[in-house]
Amino acid sequence: MARQKQLSLEDLPLELLIEIAGYLDFPDITALLQTSKILKTVTDASPLWIKLVQDYSDKRLVVPCLNSRYMTTMTIPVLRAWLTRCTITDEVWRKPSVAPHSIILDYPPRTLTMPSSVMVLPGGRWALVGGRHGWIHYYDLSHRPPTLGALISPTKNRSTQLDVRQIACHQQSPKEWIIAFSGMEKWRMTSTVAWIHIWQLGETNTSSLSATHLKSIPYNWTPCGYGALSLTEDLLVRATFGERNMKWADIFLWKECDETRLVRSRIHLDCYPDFATLIGNDRLLVADPTRGLHLFNIPDLEPMSPEDAQRPPVRSTATPCWIYSYGHADESFRYSRLSFDGTSYRLAIGTPLGIAGLVIPPTKDKPPTIVNLFKTSLSPEPVGIGLTKARIIHDTGVAKLGYSWGLQTSNSAFSTCQHTKKGDSSLYCIWTKNSFDEETGRFIHMEAASPGSSQIQVRYIDFVDYASSHM
Repeated sequence: MARQKQLSLEDLPLELLIEIAGYLDFPDITALLQTSKILKTVTDASPLWIKLVQDYSDKRLVVPCLNSRYMTTMTIPVLRAWLTRCTITDEVWRKPSVAPHSIILDYPPRTLTMPSSVMVLPGGRWALVGGRHGWIHYYDLSHRPPTLGALISPTKNRSTQLDVRQIACHQQSPKEWIIAFSGMEKWRMTSTVAWIHIWQLGETNTSSLSATHLKSIPYNWTPCGYGALSLTEDLLVRATFGERNMKWADIFLWKECDETRLVRSRIHLDCYPDFATLIGNDRLLVADPTRGLHLFNIPDLEPMSPEDAQRPPVRSTATPCWIYSYGHADESFRYSRLSFDGTSYRLAIGTPLGIAGLVIPPTKDKPPTIVNLFKTSLSPEPVGIGLTKARIIHDTGVAKLGYSWGLQTSNSAFSTCQHTKKGDSSLYCIWTKNSFDEETGRFIHMEAASPGSSQIQVRYIDFVDYASSHM
């Protein structure tokens, strides 16, 4: 009698193998693609990698760099690279022995510009530095040391007399972003004519960053303060304060706006807008470091002329639909990027007493809730805050911190710190001028070159060396 052929895993139909592989996690899939040509074919299935990325995002609450809208258009190498970066960062964050790299970034001479704001674009490869008179430079953080390039410079018709102190960002795809920053027409500082400039950024085939001007929107300028700026796919909010203790937030349907026509609504605030972010298309969250969190419903957006928009705000205030008091006044609160996990919006808040988490339902019928993510005192102040990771600067150096939202995942509940040497620590950090990318763990901030110095420099800190990591 002929012996029956012994079946192996490779004899199963490809569709069944792909379904089985869907139950594996990323390290197992990485090992599977190294076993044989047939099983490597299984790992070349795009739905498998989409599922891996989606599962990773859902379990760890990372700020999604790859959302479902365009994930299906991405190649397998891009999906795998994203997942590899996040996995390596998670592994490094759990190792207290890992010491960070600390670099003072090369920046143009003070005669040209001076740094006024910093931002790591979502995805972690590119960092932006805003400077005087509308200058914005970029760094490619994938190089060591990071390479510098000029991104946006003042032009004759789009120049600004104000420093770029704030940059708002919305990511459209892994290699495309929209940014917004405010400014004023040159030589018109006594006027209330000001603009919010909106630009499209994108990676080029030559591994550089390009910028295309989309539009400039006029708004009511005040010499008292800058407030907060936030940007989404459809809406733009500018929250500010003016004379006689007046505070307000303008919400623009920015794609429908131009220099002759605005589509806008205004919320009159009774809190100082230290931080503001849009919740979907119908709510606005404003954070006041002394009075807590205020959630407002956005009024209907209506067309108006720029002349109407330039009128000073009337003295009246809107009633928040939800308020949360911090319980103590402090100027050192820091906030993560807002994330939507499919069921709720989430925001992590760094305070001197620890890390708090804000959970906002997608609809208005349920109130937000506050959860404690990390209860240990953070001294002197928290800086880079993410949903599950943070950077803290102590007197003795830079520490990394991890925390959990209470999800049942094997890697979510941990809290480790690692300091740099005191000589490498950022003792003169400008606390409000920093940016943290949770996906890569990269962090940049502005600091004084020495105690009491007026010279400002930009420091880049990175715990992860992807070139020497193996997955």
